[in-house]
Amino acid sequence: MSRLASVNSRTVRIFYRMYRSLLSWSRILFVMFNVVRKHVFLFSFVQLFSLYPFFSFLFFFSLFNHTHSNTPQHKYTKTKFNSFDLSVSVAILFSCTLTSDETVVIARQQSEGQGRGTNQWTSPLGCALFTIYFDVNLQSLLGQRLSLLQLVASVAVVQAIEKTADYKALNVRIKWPNDVFIGHDFAKLGGILATSSISGNSASIKLGIGVNVSNSEPSVCLNDAIDQQKSTKTLTHFTMEEFLGRTIGYFHQWISKLSQPNILQATISVYNFYQIYQSLWMHQNQEVFVEKWKEKVTIVGIDEYGFLKVRKSSTGDVLTLHADVHSFDVRNGVIYEKPI
Repeated sequence: MSRLASVNSRTVRIFYRMYRSLLSWSRILFVMFNVVRKHVFLFSFVQLFSLYPFFSFLFFFSLFNHTHSNTPQHKYTKTKFNSFDLSVSVAILFSCTLTSDETVVIARQQSEGQGRGTNQWTSPLGCALFTIYFDVNLQSLLGQRLSLLQLVASVAVVQAIEKTADYKALNVRIKWPNDVFIGHDFAKLGGILATSSISGNSASIKLGIGVNVSNSEPSVCLNDAIDQQKSTKTLTHFTMEEFLGRTIGYFHQWISKLSQPNILQATISVYNFYQIYQSLWMHQNQEVFVEKWKEKVTIVGIDEYGFLKVRKSSTGDVLTLHADVHSFDVRNGVIYEKPI
């Protein structure tokens, strides 16, 4: 089990048939795939607990399925085990290099966390560290707007945290294009990094997310922020299973809506996403300095691809700044052009 490999759509169909043949089994099973040796490992949750005592698969899957229960079913197939819905389109793998669709890799700790460019992401125990691998049809509305993916993930993180109205007191906000901040002094809570490769009509996406859940160092974490609000709000700590299950559930929900084949419904979903994103970010009408223009601008929103729209103070023209070539120093209010 030192090398775990990916699950593609054909594999999912094969194992769905296998799952149906196992419905009479009295225990819930979790599947790990080793395509190199062409073995399938079936574990009961009791066995999984002995292997991974720090993570409850049962709790994770229950939260995942509850969160994305409203997802259109054109893409996801569920099989019921003893009144427990287990999505056969998702497998959790714990190490490896993958190229797959609809796979989630969760790390308890990382040694070489990567951010944008040459930035490093410190990855201590207590940090939620996971990568989602999936494919997007380039003919879909989302496929024509792949630059939205980091924005979609950031919305999913905020929605996962704001499970009741009381959690809005944490003041979790999105920093364009790929960070999540918390508190009224806006400390960085997490970051998102998306990469893609194109083959034919499909884009293979690797989307990595890191969020400080219970690690007080090196900056701030979600549960410490919750502790600061307990005197006035009824808030409970997040477990790793709850945070991951809710975040991945909301992310799948958005991906299904934005990539659905019904163009009218997908268009409505894209419009709704823009509205929600801009309600959750920290930049509306913010004045910042654009270094390459040597002047102040006012942030007015995002365009259809998720790029930043700003109004120049000198002319009133509204222009677009692309995420791939610009870096936003939010504390100093400066947008820099990245060196080529």
